[in-house]
Amino acid sequence: MNEQFDQLVDYIRQHLNQGIPEESIRQTLLQHNWNSDLVNHAFVTAKSPTLPPEAQQSPAPQPLNQQPQDLNQQNNHAQPELQPTSNQTPSSVTAPQKYKVFRALADTFGAIKNNAGAFILAVITSYAIAAVSLFLISFVIGKLLYGEFGLLFASTSKLLTVLFGSLILYTVWYAFADAFVLATTSLAIYDGSEKRKSSIGATISQGFARVGRVIVANVLFALISFWPVVLIIFLPIIFLTSGHTGGSSSLILIPILMLVAVVWAYIALIRFALAPYVALFEPNVPITKVLGRSKFLLMKGGQWFLVKGFFLLLLVVIILAIVTGKNLPELENSSNIGINLFLIIASILVNGALVMLYHNRKIVRGSGQA
Repeated sequence: MNEQFDQLVDYIRQHLNQGIPEESIRQTLLQHNWNSDLVNHAFVTAKSPTLPPEAQQSPAPQPLNQQPQDLNQQNNHAQPELQPTSNQTPSSVTAPQKYKVFRALADTFGAIKNNAGAFILAVITSYAIAAVSLFLISFVIGKLLYGEFGLLFASTSKLLTVLFGSLILYTVWYAFADAFVLATTSLAIYDGSEKRKSSIGATISQGFARVGRVIVANVLFALISFWPVVLIIFLPIIFLTSGHTGGSSSLILIPILMLVAVVWAYIALIRFALAPYVALFEPNVPITKVLGRSKFLLMKGGQWFLVKGFFLLLLVVIILAIVTGKNLPELENSSNIGINLFLIIASILVNGALVMLYHNRKIVRGSGQA
């Protein structure tokens, strides 16, 4: 292990011995442009009980807000040696080049086991917050529609305004709830994958702090994935109302656009599926670059993982539909507790598999950009 890494381990150990929280030390190092994978590896080494004698010797502790001068200088001038690339990782940080779906699921269970307390509380807390916020929104809308304001007897324009506003509120709530559940559960799983036991307070706090980035990443992903749908909706209308009806040619255009939409949505999925996780786990990456970062991470191996994962998930949904006798919309809107519990567990496992994929691809591909 090189001298710079030893200094990094010594620095972390000094401040841990001072009682400074791990997260504070981690944030300070990341703000000084230390590579996150290297920092994680250094924390594992610093907290390991089996260290060589020379590693036990360290200079006098320094305040957290003062990085050792030589450590900063070496970090600034020797980044290529410190940061793992696609062909270079710290000696104990390895990852398979061809990551398999069932391996990801097994790693997900292992990560949950390593950080079970924070994970269970994160799931309960995030779903509870989502449910409470939905109840409050529904209560306010119900008061407007049926309460003392008497909108049932109001003008049509006023009623439409409330209905349109309600649609916006529900959309915003869904975006927040989905992003918040993803953020908190993913943070707990990721900490477990690094063999860290995080506190529920820190997990929820980070989830709130980064939920905005996850929402924006989801919006960017949706926009770039479903733009052909806009063509399907508006282009035939423009074509038919422009006076160039073209007879049957306009009817042929719609199925062609539908095929384009399906193909492009699938291509976007295998390119940009990790965008929300980049936004969550790499706060230093500008939000406008998360799609490019996702594309880079998924190249040369990650896309095939998503292809197999997609068909496996589709097979599970088909089997569930056959067993229950319900189609997909009926499954999504079912009031059956068993079905809903199964869907929640399935969504958590899918999310966990994507976290593990991100973790794997970050080690394999490194910190480069597309």
